[in-house]
Amino acid sequence: MSSLFPLALEASPRRPSERTRRIFVAALETDRISGTVWDSVANHVTRAELEKAGRFAADMDRRAYLAAHSLKRSMLSWAEPDVHPLAWRFTQGPHGKPSIEGRTDLHFNISHCRGLTACVLRFGRPVGIDVEWLGRPAPIEVAQRFFSDAETNWLLRQPGPERHEAFFRLWTLKEAYIKAKGLGLAQPLRDFTVSADTLDMRFEKSEMGDARAWRFHQAFPSAEHILAVAWQEEILQETVEVIPLGLRHGSGWYAPDP
Repeated sequence: MSSLFPLALEASPRRPSERTRRIFVAALETDRISGTVWDSVANHVTRAELEKAGRFAADMDRRAYLAAHSLKRSMLSWAEPDVHPLAWRFTQGPHGKPSIEGRTDLHFNISHCRGLTACVLRFGRPVGIDVEWLGRPAPIEVAQRFFSDAETNWLLRQPGPERHEAFFRLWTLKEAYIKAKGLGLAQPLRDFTVSADTLDMRFEKSEMGDARAWRFHQAFPSAEHILAVAWQEEILQETVEVIPLGLRHGSGWYAPDP
């Protein structure tokens, strides 16, 4: 096993050409971590983050919050080794999306659900990520109320046993897009249509721009989870690398050897 950072990669992506070509995603199955090793997470979060985590009523929610913010800080310091994980400072956009204070060249996004925490890192332009637990019921009525007509029709055409996963394929793609834009639910979900088959999108309103510039990546980081990443393409084609993580007491995050 290797230390988390550099995540079994050869080196920190310092050269600009590498920074524009790669998007990094780290995914951690939190349910696999024993209770004692969670003490290591506290070394990568601030006192304010610890206090906020303590206000969650459920232990599962406290752990998800701590894992997400520990992973966020550690990943940023992997990209910028001269910055200590606790030294990063953040601000929020008008719709609540966090960003790095004083930086416009390095972007991240985090997401967590039952049993999984993930963080995406990108140089140059914003990026969004969403993860969902496939063990919960799929609220098909949400699609009928809020998805575009084309998405709802596609979903209802799926065979019964496949409709559950199909819902979350659509949902994670749509969530990743609105998180990349930083609009949250201020962006009506009906205003754009994503395709879970072709991983592309179209806008229902011309003022939203050129949907062809958007790219998606979708993966199943575990048998119980689905993940989607959204980003607006630049001149160079970018690839997404998803890295599964674990946690060891006293030594922090690690990436299992291939």
